[in-house]
Amino acid sequence: MCLFSWVSLCAQPAEFGGIVINSVTHQPLSAVHLKLFTINMGGGITDAYGAMSGRDGRFTVASIPPGTYALLSERTGFVHTMPATVTLKAGEHVTDFKVEMTPRAVIAGRVIDEYGDPVPNVRVAATPVSAGVSKAANTNGRGEFRMSGGPGKFYVKAIPSESTEPQEIRTDGSSDAAYGPTWFPAATSVERASVVEAGAGADVAIEIRLVRQRSLTINGTVSGIPPGSPTTVNLVSASSTRSIEAGPGGRFTVSKLPPEAFRVWAHAPGNLRSQMVVLKADGTENVNLQLVLTAGVEVMGTVEIAGERSGAAMEKRTVTVGTSIASTEPDGSFRLAGVFPDRYRVGVMPMPENGYVKTVEFDGVATSERTVDLTRVVQGSRLKITLGRDGGQLSGTVLDRDGQPLGNKIAFVVLAPDRDHIVPNQEGLVKEGGKYSIKGIRPGKYFLLVVDIFRSGPLNNEEDLKKLAAAAEEIEIKAGESITKDLKTISKEDVDARSKK
Repeated sequence: MCLFSWVSLCAQPAEFGGIVINSVTHQPLSAVHLKLFTINMGGGITDAYGAMSGRDGRFTVASIPPGTYALLSERTGFVHTMPATVTLKAGEHVTDFKVEMTPRAVIAGRVIDEYGDPVPNVRVAATPVSAGVSKAANTNGRGEFRMSGGPGKFYVKAIPSESTEPQEIRTDGSSDAAYGPTWFPAATSVERASVVEAGAGADVAIEIRLVRQRSLTINGTVSGIPPGSPTTVNLVSASSTRSIEAGPGGRFTVSKLPPEAFRVWAHAPGNLRSQMVVLKADGTENVNLQLVLTAGVEVMGTVEIAGERSGAAMEKRTVTVGTSIASTEPDGSFRLAGVFPDRYRVGVMPMPENGYVKTVEFDGVATSERTVDLTRVVQGSRLKITLGRDGGQLSGTVLDRDGQPLGNKIAFVVLAPDRDHIVPNQEGLVKEGGKYSIKGIRPGKYFLLVVDIFRSGPLNNEEDLKKLAAAAEEIEIKAGESITKDLKTISKEDVDARSKK
């Protein structure tokens, strides 16, 4: 009977309900669409359940299977300000969940040139000064733009469309300098920009005057092109991506580029690719780059486990070096095809229990870093990857700002070897109840912190990551050591608040 009752209880669906209010007026909001859904490993939405709030702001989602769901609410003119996950137990009836929605803030205006004329086809982006979500729009034929989203303080930047025309030769003393990325109101850097504050429900009007800036020209020649084969030259910087087809004799010229550091390489059909050239942002023209197309080379190697006999039988593993992938033989050997000169991160899957990449040896030179320099790779080069079984372990509970175990929010524990790589990843995802566990940690010193994704907003620019990196604590993890450590979440807004004290 007890067993039958337990099984029946587990099969009972849950019910989820509450009220939606305006976060500014605290009045109930009607006609709000609420959706509970799960996300599969591929990022797709599955098992979605929805409801609409009534005139009194109340909503109910009935007959929902127990589990953990993401909650999304939407209504025209409002932005959801409380993203959360919701965990429902079998037979549970939630009736008092509160959803707060904030009226959208609008930043509108126009982009003009130095003569006051409107400029069309300009990308305008508003980046939060601290926590929040970025927004963007394009100018129309009258140079006008309009973008809406959450309230806050923003840096607004106008990015003109790139010109594909060659640099002009002028003898009348006038400048052919192109308009470059310009921050409101007319600044060439974010340090000189003015902050735009857009409150909830506000409609802020601004005008950005574009500034002409020194541009960069990159030219050169691609060799090794098969007869009649189209060859593409790629140029990528922090704010610009250009691809052009090499002309007769493999020659190419790209003008009016922003004065930034660029990565340049060429590729052609048949899995042909050149070496990658990194150009510094020193303001000089880079003339006559020599890019050589090759089919890549074959690299042979072995995977070994420290302390075990070389060549001993081991389970099949997958080795990745950039985009090249190979499977190991029973003796741990492998062959990687199509490896091009570059720097790569080496991966091995699956790892032994509590394992990690201990060393990578390239043509007799060993490094303890997982990123290996293969810029001098040649046909027949060799890799030796040694795995360790004595990785450290770190586990504990993540606490919120009040010192309580983290509830229904998404957070990541970040363990980084330096402050330049503070990037959340799936391995550090905090589980239900605030629990986290990371295994197979390479012995060494790390920077440790917990990132509250919802309170931080998207971490999609270097400034955001630098702010979080400054708040990371240092920790040393020794071989085979198991550390239990409770951690507190941090967000961009926390870091900003500290810096103002």
